Amino acid sequence: MTGEELFLSECSGQTKNTNYKTGTYITTFTGKQFYPLHPDVNDIDIKDIAHALSNCCRWVGHVSQFYSVAQHSVLVSYLCEPKNALCGLLHDASEAYLSDMARPIKYTESMEGYRDIEAGLEKVIAEKYSLPYPLPKDVKYADDMLLIAEGYQLFKPPLSWVFDKLKAAGLEKPLVTLDGCWIPAVAKAKFIMRFMELNGVKLGIPEPEEIKEMGGC
Repeated sequence: MTGEELFLSECSGQTKNTNYKTGTYITTFTGKQFYPLHPDVNDIDIKDIAHALSNCCRWVGHVSQFYSVAQHSVLVSYLCEPKNALCGLLHDASEAYLSDMARPIKYTESMEGYRDIEAGLEKVIAEKYSLPYPLPKDVKYADDMLLIAEGYQLFKPPLSWVFDKLKAAGLEKPLVTLDGCWIPAVAKAKFIMRFMELNGVKLGIPEPEEIKEMGGC
């Protein structure tokens, strides 16, 4: 069976011995059956988002040490205008369900379908948390500022394009400094605590058993 045939089989619910709503599902950290092709706002869970993003490494893992999407998201939330801080925290939340994809691949013509799926999921997440869609400009600006800081601090030597960006801005170093690199358990806890701070929802932080499972101690 070709890749296309397998995809069509999976998405049409024709795979044997499997019950599908529409398309296939992934099983989340909290045990939900989540359908990325047809996301339901009721299936979006901040605990799943925090957990998955804390285990997902930025830059497709090609960094000097593990640096999670969750940490990136927390830092972006502090660089945004206060009114858009929650949007900054959740700007990459779709990656909790789709994972991250390298930019040289993501923005090619052949990935148009993927970008449509991502956009659909982002809209559902925005609906869930009453966020603006698409992203406010200051969130994108904060994301880009942190991208430069990451390219400067997480690669040895720093990436060449970072120096071009800095020179164009009349800077010697990025304006932002990373707060070290957090292990997954710490990134998850800080992500949830930041969400609580911004949203007032009491969700708690990881239990000791969860931290052990995530390799935090």
